[in-house]
Amino acid sequence: MISKRHRMKIGPVQEPAGRYGPMVVRVRLLSALLTGTLLVALGCASAPTPPPSEAVRADLGRIGVRSAPASTSGEWNMPAKGGAAGAGRGAAVGALSVLAAPCGGYGCAANILLAPVGAVVGGISGGAMAEPATIVKEAETAIQSAFADLPIPDMLRDRVLHVARVETRHIFAQQDGTAAPDATAERLAGPDTILQINVQGYGTKAAWRPNPPLFLFLDIDMRLLRPADGTVIYSRKVAWLSAGRPIAEWAGSNGDPVREELGRGIQYLAERIVDAVFLLRPFP
Repeated sequence: MISKRHRMKIGPVQEPAGRYGPMVVRVRLLSALLTGTLLVALGCASAPTPPPSEAVRADLGRIGVRSAPASTSGEWNMPAKGGAAGAGRGAAVGALSVLAAPCGGYGCAANILLAPVGAVVGGISGGAMAEPATIVKEAETAIQSAFADLPIPDMLRDRVLHVARVETRHIFAQQDGTAAPDATAERLAGPDTILQINVQGYGTKAAWRPNPPLFLFLDIDMRLLRPADGTVIYSRKVAWLSAGRPIAEWAGSNGDPVREELGRGIQYLAERIVDAVFLLRPFP
C-alpha cells in the first residue's frame, strides 16, 4: 500500500539520467505486464455454477456415491533443506523485498542499487533460520507416509454418505450398489444419479522462504451426473487448507498430527459437499 506521504507528493518524480534509466524502464514494464496479466485473468474468471434447483433435487432419485483414486502423486512444498538452501531462499527474498519497496525521491534506481545488499542480509538470515537438511528430509518422509497411510478417497466418500444420510432425506447407495437400510425395496435398482468425488490434489504448501509454516491441503472435484447418458447436472471444486504449523510439529509421533488433521479436513469437505449439492445453503 502506498503511504500517505507518497500519495501527497505534487508533480511527477524526475528519474535520474544515466546508465540506470533503461533498467528502471524494464522493471516498470515488467510490473505493468504482470499487473495486466493478473487483471485479465481475474476478468475472465467464470462465475461459480449455481447449485441444482429444488426441482432438480426432487428428481435425483436414488443417488450413488463413488470415488476415484487420487489422480496426482502429491505436491510437497517444504522449507529449505539446510543452511545453504536457506541462504539461497533468503537472498532471493531479501533482494525481491528491496526491489518491491516503494520508490523514493530518486526513483527506482536506488532500489536496484540496494538489491544486492538485501540479498546479502537475507542470505545470512536465511542460512541461520533454516532447519538442518536431515531434519527436513526425515519430516518430509513422515508427512508423506501419513498421507499414504490414509485411503483419503474412500474416507471422503464414506463421510459424504454419512453426512448426507443424516442431513437429507435422499436415498443413497454405497459404492458397491447397496442402498440405505430404509430403502430395501430399491436394492436391486441401479442409481438414478451419481455423485462422483475425485481427489485432484493433495500434499503440503509452504511459502518459498527459509523456514515457513507448513500447510496441508486437499483439492476435490465433485460432479453430479446422470449415469444413463453421462449428463453432468452440477460440478464444483472444493478445497481445504489446514492451519500452518512448523514442519517438526507435523512430523512428530511419526506423522500422527497429519493423520488427525486430515481427518478433520475430510469431515470439513464432506459437509461442504453435502451443503453445496443437497441443502441449498450459501456456498462461497
